[in-house]
Amino acid sequence: MLPTAFSERYKVMKNNVTGAILALLTLASINLKAEGTEQETGQPGWSVRHENYQAPDMNTLRTIETVFSDFLDITAGPQVTVPTFGNGFTLLRSDSGIYLLSDGEKRGWGHFLLAPRRSSTLLLQAPHQFHDLRTGQIAVALFERGVGKALALNSTHRYRFGKDTPRADWAHHPLSPLNAFTRAFLAHYRQGTVVQLHGYAEKKRDSSVARQSDVILSSGQRWPQPGMLKLAQCLTDNTDWQILRYPLDVGELGGTTNVQGRLMASLGNLRFIHLELSANLRQTLIADSTTINPLVQCLAGLTSEAE
Repeated sequence: MLPTAFSERYKVMKNNVTGAILALLTLASINLKAEGTEQETGQPGWSVRHENYQAPDMNTLRTIETVFSDFLDITAGPQVTVPTFGNGFTLLRSDSGIYLLSDGEKRGWGHFLLAPRRSSTLLLQAPHQFHDLRTGQIAVALFERGVGKALALNSTHRYRFGKDTPRADWAHHPLSPLNAFTRAFLAHYRQGTVVQLHGYAEKKRDSSVARQSDVILSSGQRWPQPGMLKLAQCLTDNTDWQILRYPLDVGELGGTTNVQGRLMASLGNLRFIHLELSANLRQTLIADSTTINPLVQCLAGLTSEAE
């Protein structure tokens, strides 16, 4: 909940599902100012886009992973201090206990939100926020409503170097900051769950069933896992959305080449959920903030317990 003193100031944002996070990033209690945050650009810090992407090598990724591990070590409490981060990362903190770690050197290394007071072991990801339109806004809206311990967002368009050069595509290139953050998160929460948001255009789908769908869920593997099936059932029970499960109901958008899903499987963690939202549903979720409530409830219902 945002402090009362700021409620009037941001009343104009009440119909914007990202309004609370926009407000959060301009609170007077922020101790550090990250380059490229909304104070300078008029954009919320998590949506700042970097036009140049510096693909990290393996040694750099190890260093970045250490930075992320330090970030995830931040604990809750009224006396918590803001640590100093190197490697060009900057940090913001708000009164409500949310932290934003961003790539201050505009290398395309992303934006990361952390809520240390939450007991959740779920990591939200939106690796294509500039291509899969509105997925970044939806992810932030979910996080603002209490879903997840952390949220990772990309800061360079996935096709910055063209569709045939995937090095800026976080979901399909293993040497990415997102893989480093995922690994660091799972080192902290070995039974953690990762939910990755994507978007698709219904009319571009191959099958008629997919063209009429709202949500396509997969485990990033050839066979569904319990967490994904639980989420699919919850959404089916609590919405009128057309929910499809890969490969049981549909044969496309299975996320089987997703590198975060493969990383988790290699670590023995099968709690990866690839969540595809149709263009129509994404627009609805943004236009009417109440429509996101079932998704909030169903994601909150996921547990880290072994299935």
